[in-house]
Amino acid sequence: MTALMTSSVTSLAVEMNDAMEDLFYAIAQQTRAIDDPFARFAALLTESWNSMPAESWRKFIADTVHAHPLFEFLQTDPFTRHSRLRPRGYPGDAELLDYIYDHPDSMPSQNAATPLGRAICRYGINRPAPQAVRERRDRLASELQRLALKPGSEALSVACGHLREAELAGREAVSELGRLVAIDQDARSLNLVERKWKGTPVQTRVSDVTRLLRPAFRETLGQFDFVYSAGLFDYLSDRLAARMTGAMLSLCRPGGKLWVFNFTPSTSDVGYMQAVMDWWLVYRNANQMAALAHEQGSAVASWRTFYDATRSVIVLEIIRA
Repeated sequence: MTALMTSSVTSLAVEMNDAMEDLFYAIAQQTRAIDDPFARFAALLTESWNSMPAESWRKFIADTVHAHPLFEFLQTDPFTRHSRLRPRGYPGDAELLDYIYDHPDSMPSQNAATPLGRAICRYGINRPAPQAVRERRDRLASELQRLALKPGSEALSVACGHLREAELAGREAVSELGRLVAIDQDARSLNLVERKWKGTPVQTRVSDVTRLLRPAFRETLGQFDFVYSAGLFDYLSDRLAARMTGAMLSLCRPGGKLWVFNFTPSTSDVGYMQAVMDWWLVYRNANQMAALAHEQGSAVASWRTFYDATRSVIVLEIIRA
């Protein structure tokens, strides 16, 4: 590390400690709103992430963020704690997203938290990144409703989690579909989906999503009018993302639509997600998403990208030739 970079890291550490002290006392004394000190803390974390090499950033997290008593305070938030503990063994599970959705299934855990934990949770789930996750669900629900206007249309959700977008779309709309196939590696998530959607066109498949890369497995699924994945690409390398895009596009009928979502490097909550929640994603910008489309060659009739309102999430849409 150069002398200039060392000086910059030291300066950030001083500023970070000041911000953490401010938030710590705002939380501990409960005499003022935590919004402003929390926003300052989160912004400094992302600034630090942006300005440091990966190794320095990880050291900064351990030496500066985790060493401060504020870090333990923040773990009283059930949303943050769930992310760090990864009770299902992997990051970003469906139960974590239920906190973001403020879904009734998350209420027992939220209600069991301390008043301090609940206050931190309420603030945290209204940050830009969670807002983007809710908008992602809302957009998918609207698309399922649009698809239902053509009865018999078929959709595939890859890494479906609890399939909350279908819940928002409504049972009446989902029942108009020919089928909605939900694939996930997590049998617990799919058990919930099966109970919720019994007697409807929703079908579940427990599978590691990388099986989609195998032509023989894809043949068992057939083809669809709409194929999508809300959160999978946040965890895929560039090479695997390109292959998965091709595999999912091949499951679209000619004229069918593919949507893949990805968090962007401009997400303002990157620092907090990594340093406090231990939630590490693969971020992609518009050029990187465009590259996924270009790699599909003649299979693409058209493509475009668009963002959520916070520009935290980008969507790649491909229409199959």
